[in-house]
Amino acid sequence: MSSANIVPSNMGITKFLLLTISTSSVVAGVFALKPFFHINFGLHLLSHYQYWRILLWQFIYWNSTEVFQALFIIYQARDVERLLGSHRFASFCVYMFILGMFVTPIFSFLYSLLFKNLDYIQPGPTFLIFAILYQYYYIVPSTVFVRLFNIKFTDKFQMVIPMIGLAFSHFPSTFINAFLGWTMGMFYHLSLLPGTSWRLPIRFVKPALSPTHVFIRPPYSDMQNASTFNPETLFALPTGLDAERTENENQVENPVSNADANDSPTRQNARATAIASSSNTAASFRNRQQISHPPLGRTSSSSVLPTGPASQLYDMLSGRSERPELGNIREEDINTVQTIMQTSRAQAIQALSQTNDVQRAVELLLEQTADY
Repeated sequence: MSSANIVPSNMGITKFLLLTISTSSVVAGVFALKPFFHINFGLHLLSHYQYWRILLWQFIYWNSTEVFQALFIIYQARDVERLLGSHRFASFCVYMFILGMFVTPIFSFLYSLLFKNLDYIQPGPTFLIFAILYQYYYIVPSTVFVRLFNIKFTDKFQMVIPMIGLAFSHFPSTFINAFLGWTMGMFYHLSLLPGTSWRLPIRFVKPALSPTHVFIRPPYSDMQNASTFNPETLFALPTGLDAERTENENQVENPVSNADANDSPTRQNARATAIASSSNTAASFRNRQQISHPPLGRTSSSSVLPTGPASQLYDMLSGRSERPELGNIREEDINTVQTIMQTSRAQAIQALSQTNDVQRAVELLLEQTADY
């Protein structure tokens, strides 16, 4: 069970309890340390004087069923920490842990003298868990009420089964431990125990409450200085492409003079006719735009093209870094190409970004249409 995801970040003590109970029980089972945590009165205390077991018996559970029930109860009672506050809740847990360390062995020893059916104390923080349970039932309000066969149930009814399972897992040892924990939790709430106003020093609570910062990527954004990003170091063009790129630029600047010499006269005449008609159409459209609408100023490339490091990468790949004039695309040029070719805005921008000339953009779109 990952407490980092299921418990809110402001409930650090609940997280600590979940991790401590589960981890200590698993470690004790893996390294075969379970025999060092229970208390046998006649063998450990009276014969071998192993009084150090009184300090350790609450740290682990013997089996996974008790671990699961304890974790379920602590998780469902997590609102106790939110209502009491993490500092007070941590002080309450330490107070009850120390109190249960001595109260349960004393009462269990007296019970064994009277009834002769209690040989050892079952290990586990059952005393602390039932003390927390009393606070949960008393201070946390119910939110769901269900009536079944004239019996009213609340959302706290889900705690009954793990409570019974944990209290009767090793009767009578666990039952005595649970009963004493519930009773001492009630006495603490009613301020019938000495030292209920004691608080744990805050320096011991801060480590459990300090937030954990996790970065899944470096904190970089486009709003920072774009000069720190150099796309040419990421994409180095082969040296053999320089001559080909220069030749392509010359063809873009002089589309008619650099036409293929092997074209037939009919194809060259058709090309010239298309260019002339597109120029006339563009000129007439500009005249209508100037009459009906005021002239539009040049818009920066940031309105239609990427910005920041992405813009630098786009400039290098598209050749705009070699020809800065391609970065200024006018809105009326986009509308002109769209009207002439009846194409989408993205296609018009793509054609203009290669030449920034309406005539050449129309020619490029015509060539693309002829290829299809």
